[in-house]
Amino acid sequence: VLGFGSAWEGAGVVESGGDLVWRTPASAEVLYRAADVPLLGGHNLRNAMAALAVVRALGPVDEPVRQALRRFRALPYRMQPAGTIAGIRFINDSKGTTVDAVAAGVEGLPGTLLLGVGGRNKDLDFTRLRAHLARVRAVLVFGEAAPEIERALAGAARLVRVRDLDGMLSTALELGQPGDTFLFS
Repeated sequence: VLGFGSAWEGAGVVESGGDLVWRTPASAEVLYRAADVPLLGGHNLRNAMAALAVVRALGPVDEPVRQALRRFRALPYRMQPAGTIAGIRFINDSKGTTVDAVAAGVEGLPGTLLLGVGGRNKDLDFTRLRAHLARVRAVLVFGEAAPEIERALAGAARLVRVRDLDGMLSTALELGQPGDTFLFS
């Protein structure tokens, strides 16, 4: 059995001192620097750790493997960097269509966030997002689900209803500050 993650205690890939390390009971081998994983979010770091564990179980993690990981880019709409405007970094995670995916995106980004959510509710329990909003400057809500999201998150964060995606982006620029990240999820 192999595993991965910051808290994993058995054989596999762990994060230690900023490195992704192959660890067995008898040895430890640095495979890659965590900061060099080109994907955003802790969940994507864990995905890279899982991939490295599989590769290392089959053989060495050599330069071609490291190059492949360095070149890997976010899939469209999945924690995809979309640029920076006025010092605010924009992340498109519009494939984040579940509460767990939105929470993973929020938890995986550092600093102060603006969160854009909305659309149509697919019978989701938005109250589960409340625990993940401590670093969120404002939640921008739109679409059919806006009233449900507002009820579920009332009092947990500043809520701002916007009419559409253009309104969401302009509101993010109004409310955001340089160094903030806007996550559309």
